[in-house]
Parts: sequence; C-alpha cells; structure tokens
Amino acid sequence: MGWAPQMEILARPSIGGSLLHSGWGSVIETLQFGHCPIVLPFVIDQGLNARLLVEKGMAGEIARGDDGSFSRDNMPSL
Repeated sequence: MGWAPQMEILARPSIGGSLLHSGWGSVIETLQFGHCPIVLPFVIDQGLNARLLVEKGMAGEIARGDDGSFSRDNMPSL
C-alpha cells in the first residue's frame, strides 16, 4: 500500500477544502488548486504556518480544548 495520490485528489473540481497538518508542502499543494485549507497543526513549524494562514484569512483552524482534544464541533466556519 502506498500514499494516496494527493495531487490527483486536489485537482478534482468536487474538492472544496482540505484538512491538513499545515506542513508547508501540503499548504502549497492545497492553495495551488484554490482550495481552502482547514488546519490542525501538530509539531515543529506547523503551528507557525497555521497562524500565518489564519491571520491572512486564507485558512480556518480547528480549535482545541485545553488538553489538546478536538471534535467535529470545533470545525471553523468559513
């Protein structure tokens, strides 16, 4: 089993957005196809990337509880 064909998936016109960890490569791929990133950062630079995208109005971030938890009720409205 290999990786999902992300570029082929993102190229489909039926895709409206993309949930991603906000690593820079995934951000660029998502924006390249004009989709709205929904970010859920985990480690290293992902938090900084997510903050930049949200501040620029280019993404929505999934809110987390004090313990780091999240649920479908924490989805951003875009």
